[in-house]
Amino acid sequence: MMYPQNIHPKHLIPIILILLTFIACQKTPGEGGGATLIGNITTTIYQLDSLEQDGQITLQAIPVNTTPIAATKQQVYLIYGDQQGEGYDESTRTSYDGSYRFDNLRQGDYQIFTYSECLPEDCLTDTEAIQTTATITKNQEEITLSTLEIKEYN
Repeated sequence: MMYPQNIHPKHLIPIILILLTFIACQKTPGEGGGATLIGNITTTIYQLDSLEQDGQITLQAIPVNTTPIAATKQQVYLIYGDQQGEGYDESTRTSYDGSYRFDNLRQGDYQIFTYSECLPEDCLTDTEAIQTTATITKNQEEITLSTLEIKEYN
């Protein structure tokens, strides 16, 4: 059997094992790292009024607060990677100021979402997912996400 001149056959096994270790240890998104995702959720509250026009009654949403306020105790979900339709991997609730965080994450792509109320003419159900994405590229990285804005109807 022919071997490269500089590599003795007894050295090939450790080299192969080292290469397999690197290939097998590729980390996927998820827990076990040192990165953090930080975000905030705000809400605008709407009062629903019915409006009659040309014999038709429609709902009109009038904002109660002109500036979005902190969405407290709002459930927030985290999906590792680009999974679709497989549920979520982690969840938390927002604090008194609408903030949330997911700690100890590895490098990779993440999807963050929460649910907002919506009017029947705007979506098929009474809620819709409001989401954002993030990519962690370094250990110990702290990423501040864009604010998720939800709606509440009274």
